[in-house]
Amino acid sequence: YEYAPKVYENKGFVDANPHRAHIPPNELVTLTDYRERHRQYKSDPNNLQAHSKLPWITIWDDHEVADNANKYGALHHNKKNSGMWSHRVQNAKRAYFEYMPVRPASPDNYGRIYRYFKIGKLFDLLMLDTRLDNRTQQIDSLSLKYDSKIKAPISTHHIMGDNQRQWIVDTMKESKTRGAKWRIVGNQVGMNAESQKGFISHMLMRAGNDKWVGHTESRDYFLKSINDIIGTDNVVLLTGDAHATLVSDLYPSSQTNRSLAVEFLVPSIAAPNVNDIARSLLSFSSWELINRITYDTADAIVEAIRNLMVSNTPGLRELELSKHGYAILEVNKASAIVTYYYVEDISNQTNTNVHLGKKFKVYDGKNCVHHAIHCK
Repeated sequence: YEYAPKVYENKGFVDANPHRAHIPPNELVTLTDYRERHRQYKSDPNNLQAHSKLPWITIWDDHEVADNANKYGALHHNKKNSGMWSHRVQNAKRAYFEYMPVRPASPDNYGRIYRYFKIGKLFDLLMLDTRLDNRTQQIDSLSLKYDSKIKAPISTHHIMGDNQRQWIVDTMKESKTRGAKWRIVGNQVGMNAESQKGFISHMLMRAGNDKWVGHTESRDYFLKSINDIIGTDNVVLLTGDAHATLVSDLYPSSQTNRSLAVEFLVPSIAAPNVNDIARSLLSFSSWELINRITYDTADAIVEAIRNLMVSNTPGLRELELSKHGYAILEVNKASAIVTYYYVEDISNQTNTNVHLGKKFKVYDGKNCVHHAIHCK
């Protein structure tokens, strides 16, 4: 994260770690700042071991620069204190390419990171940039049609630039033409469907203003392009960001009768999930008994939210808001299989108590999660 010490902790999202102070001890702005924070991450023994075990295909997040970044600025970016936004973005991107296992498109070109990989005729992997590629300012309104902050219709909000939009269409066409069986999409923010209930939909839009649900024109363009322009099947999205497990069949906003793709959103490994955040926000006592009651209350609230979302959101096949873990994707010609694994205690670095969660399968040509009621 780009935060200064105690900023993230004071939001109630996570406890401060007294054994690992922030380096540098300030919000990241300069090239030196971003380099030092990358070096700190790379000094972590678990991080080093993870990089040594397997190859990584990475894509940046908004926090590689600043929270809720867009082409005009960021949520807490202040020109007076942090300088020109374009300079800060360039600093962050350069440090990212220097310290992460990814090459820039060309020397000294730190602007583009979206790219794709051909894995024989089995699948192509497209890595999108929905964070820093010319995305418009996030919505700031409870209205689903109008953004009160910048006085513009929400339909004018775009999650990426025009060049990348066209690149997605061209790349998927090429993938289909060359005979690749699957198109796997590395996707930074959730594309899952909107709720069909007004109040819940408002809540999700507000909470998801930096996700595809806050950019419905971009979301519909992506999904309709798969069907109308490219005419392809077997599109599977692998998504992060939301600190939760979420499995969805994906429909354009105007229809819910035929899924065009499937999304698997993976939980956080260590960052606070919805359950952790709710507990932190409601905790106010150092007494264990009171905190136990508070935790139970928070857990009940989170479970109620989960049930509302599942029952009112078309295509939502699984939602888990309380568990940390990861997922593994297996791909063959007949199916794509995603298996979730969860860890009970993330505070114990020697913990090996990893247990199997649920397994989901998408069959060739079906474009929906197997056993889902609408998957035919």
